[in-house]
Amino acid sequence: MVKNESSTATSRLYRPSRSTRSLHSKYDASEGEEGNQPRLRAKGFGENPASITFVFQDITNWKKGTEHINRLELFFKDRDHLIEKWETLNPDRTKTHSEFELTRKQ
Repeated sequence: MVKNESSTATSRLYRPSRSTRSLHSKYDASEGEEGNQPRLRAKGFGENPASITFVFQDITNWKKGTEHINRLELFFKDRDHLIEKWETLNPDRTKTHSEFELTRKQ
């Protein structure tokens, strides 16, 4: 579970697709999310070889007028820290950014 900028708890399930090099993400609608399933495609490594970027490919179960995940960057700070940078596309076409730093439990 993570909390986004609006303090809404969400759960995320990721499933990689070997054939398309994409990342399938499903959100649990019971936690207040929109219940859509965006697919993100690996764009490749950025300027930093310790990061990888996923961009929006398509979406299922999306309702017009709702937000959806548009981009994800994973930055491997070191062996014990991962930074997730999420971009959400809002219904008015503006973008919201969220960042989370995950630390391995010692």
